[in-house]
Amino acid sequence: MVLDGVLNLVQSLEKQRCLMGLVTGNLEPIARGKMQTAGLNHFFRVGGFGSDDINRANLVRLAIKRVEEYFGFLFDKNVVLFGDAHRI
Repeated sequence: MVLDGVLNLVQSLEKQRCLMGLVTGNLEPIARGKMQTAGLNHFFRVGGFGSDDINRANLVRLAIKRVEEYFGFLFDKNVVLFGDAHRI
């Protein structure tokens, strides 16, 4: 189930050429499967997953590092994190 407004949000961000990543404690195949079932997987081109590190804060850093390496992204206070966990 996808919450109301999520599809519109990610479509809008994609139209604005925002590169979106997925950060989750799930193992990557499980996370990708969930996103595929929801019809959202193709929006998330990179990520940090529970299969990468047990520490969720490291997953955020890892996702940013991957975007820097794969897409030539320059990190400078230009990352926004939406989450459902009470802390990272």
